[in-house]
Amino acid sequence: MGDVFLGLRPRSSDILIAIMEMAGSGKSTSILLCTGQDVPVGHDLQACTQHVTAYRCKWSDTSDIYLLDTPGFNDTNRSDTEVLKEIALCLTKTYEDNIKLSGILYLHRITDRRMGGSAKKNLMMFRKLCGKDSLMNVILVTTMWEDEYAAIGERREQELIATGSFWGALVEEGAQINRQNNTRSSAMSLLRTIAKND
Repeated sequence: MGDVFLGLRPRSSDILIAIMEMAGSGKSTSILLCTGQDVPVGHDLQACTQHVTAYRCKWSDTSDIYLLDTPGFNDTNRSDTEVLKEIALCLTKTYEDNIKLSGILYLHRITDRRMGGSAKKNLMMFRKLCGKDSLMNVILVTTMWEDEYAAIGERREQELIATGSFWGALVEEGAQINRQNNTRSSAMSLLRTIAKND
């Protein structure tokens, strides 16, 4: 690769993974768990990530994983369209620089009691951004299981999968489902799943 990408210089053997979410689903925490780097984590009502940022995760002797921290949907300062446009521009730039995106993690809080109109709209935009043929490289990740009763969380997870306008259509087209339990081993297992498919 050789070219500087968001201040970093990936090699052709490296793996690029984008992490997307509705704001507040634990994206920055996931990156912190994987990389050990000082990633700003929001604890108040303001969205924390304002621009696409890349973080390097040491993976093997021959390759590293670069995690793209993207602004969350439902941002307090910008419209979802603006957020999606920035993400799309960044992904276009990676493609033009011959940096291949290996996969996308899309995070969703299992504690959310309902799938609001904004979340559904963002899933539709997300689906268009990925394209049908790329959904096999997408993992839909439920987070914050430690903050919910297991039985309630499992019922919500099943509803997400069974409802076409939620995750159902994405799963039918190849997206995978996984959980993250706020531990490093859980976060790293998601990266392993994508790296294995690369």
